[in-house]
Amino acid sequence: MRTAAPRSDLLEWYVAGSCTAAWDALIHAGPTHPQAAAIAAEVMRRLLDDIELVSMRLEEAGFPVVGRQPLAEEELAVLPQLERLVGPLPLALRALWEQLGTLCLQHRGFWLHQQQVEAQWLPLLEADPLWVDGPSAVLGAAVRWATPPAGKRGPLHVPLSPDRKQKARRPAERPCEILLGRAVVDPHVLGVPDSSRLVDHLRGALLTWGGFPGLADLEEWQPFVLSLTEGLEPF
Repeated sequence: MRTAAPRSDLLEWYVAGSCTAAWDALIHAGPTHPQAAAIAAEVMRRLLDDIELVSMRLEEAGFPVVGRQPLAEEELAVLPQLERLVGPLPLALRALWEQLGTLCLQHRGFWLHQQQVEAQWLPLLEADPLWVDGPSAVLGAAVRWATPPAGKRGPLHVPLSPDRKQKARRPAERPCEILLGRAVVDPHVLGVPDSSRLVDHLRGALLTWGGFPGLADLEEWQPFVLSLTEGLEPF
């Protein structure tokens, strides 16, 4: 049975408001779709706007975060190194690193050991704040994977972020990971409850929980969550 050709107007469809459907169609079409890079850029533009708005709201509320850190030139230079080692990076991950850099909604003073956090904010420290590490955190694993004993090379799982406990500076378990080595639009995230793809993981964490999915079971925090998510742009 012949498979229907992918739509050629996915970017227009995305911008018109069908974000999820257009992105899912791009996943199906693959990273060689002629509009793939433009759609990924639009996704990350919206994510950047949302991250900066949530970070500002947290700062104003009294919870200053590490926030977004653009990649320095030397870290951007890691991207082609990674691709020489493992092949094309997932489109969404590369676009995120290029346009946003790293993300961390953990309390800045707490994470940098510079400030004691007020008691009212302690639940946020444990609420699995949104986090994406940069390419330098991946490079060592990629080098080791690319030079294994003959016949021993398996799938390459690399860290995307610390696990929930480590984010709160407690003994780590398994980090959130992604699989590299395949040319895909949007990689699966391993180590999160639903093993969702990267963009779905970001949507759920930010658009639904204001960057703190661990607040899902804390009813008293729901008004605060709503204050963070109000007016965020779907991506």
